[in-house]
Amino acid sequence: EIEDTHIIHVNFSQATYSAEESDLMMIITVQAVGFSIWPYSVHINPMENMPVGRPGNAKGNGIDFVSDTLIAQFSSGVSQVNVSLPVVMDQMTEPTEVFRLFLTIVNMHNNNILIEPGANSIANGEILDSAAVEVYFDQSEYVVKESDGKVLVKIIADRQNFFRAFSVKIRTFVNRTSKPCYASSSDFYQRTQVVRFTKRQAIKNVDLLIYPDDLVESVEAFQVTLQIPQKSSMKGIHLGRQRTTTVFIHDDISVQVKFTGRLYKGVEADGVASIMVMSTGVASVSYTVVITSTEVSPTSTSSDRGNDFAIVSTLVTFAEGDTSLQKHVNISIPSNCRYGACEADRIFKVTLSLTTDSTCSGVITGEPNEATIIVTL
Repeated sequence: EIEDTHIIHVNFSQATYSAEESDLMMIITVQAVGFSIWPYSVHINPMENMPVGRPGNAKGNGIDFVSDTLIAQFSSGVSQVNVSLPVVMDQMTEPTEVFRLFLTIVNMHNNNILIEPGANSIANGEILDSAAVEVYFDQSEYVVKESDGKVLVKIIADRQNFFRAFSVKIRTFVNRTSKPCYASSSDFYQRTQVVRFTKRQAIKNVDLLIYPDDLVESVEAFQVTLQIPQKSSMKGIHLGRQRTTTVFIHDDISVQVKFTGRLYKGVEADGVASIMVMSTGVASVSYTVVITSTEVSPTSTSSDRGNDFAIVSTLVTFAEGDTSLQKHVNISIPSNCRYGACEADRIFKVTLSLTTDSTCSGVITGEPNEATIIVTL
């Protein structure tokens, strides 16, 4: 008599299982490759990493996790089973802690079925600390005048249940691949410095030095990034959502661009309304402003865009060293009077703003940066 033996391989569903301390449970999924009409069981053995006590190695016996053997019971026809491993929540701030999981077979032979560990019979469990500290900048950018000589950046420590002292590092540098405005080493103090948080301290203000000069310059920028030293990382300190910030240095001698007045007139029959943009000085780099025509709040005298004025954005560029401080701009006015649709005077407005490419020019919009245009017959 020859009996046919069917082999079933049992594996962990993934290489690493994770749970936060506050979850109190880690869900572990075990999968079987093969089919059985008979029930069978496998054991999951949680074990400490060696050497025991090294930072990052979880402790069993109910300290970080419960190291009792778990039983995964496969019923008839079932190919996947979830089991729960208890984890322990404490009030300590710790790094992510890791331990090992091993699959062992309880009933190897069961009614002509051979149960064997598969290729993935070893996995890791990791416990994420619920009381970890997040460290981050309070904002994504700071703007400072060159004459201020320094910029104050604020670092936040979201401590939760952590009350011990720790340190972080901040590094100032120029990232030429990500920002359009570049500062040079003569504009700010490039360095990496250690910032220490005392017990229970949640906010740290740090002064970064800026070197003033007598040059008329465009906007200059440098980056500040947070780093976590290894000793702090072992305590459970990690970077939060805002780990890098940018400092923009504005020159004290700035150039303003604005309209020459708040009110302009245009004649419908002429087809255009002429307005004027002026600059208060000569910039060291070229820049572009955009003039956008928009409706005013609906009134009996408000213009109908598309019928009384053109829906356009007009670009006006001042070249590097351009000494022509005033530029005429024509806004198109469609004429509908010739078709018998003559109207009383109508008004619309134009606004002035810098293009994105001009944000580093050192030029700012002055007042007035909004004007009204009256369209007459």
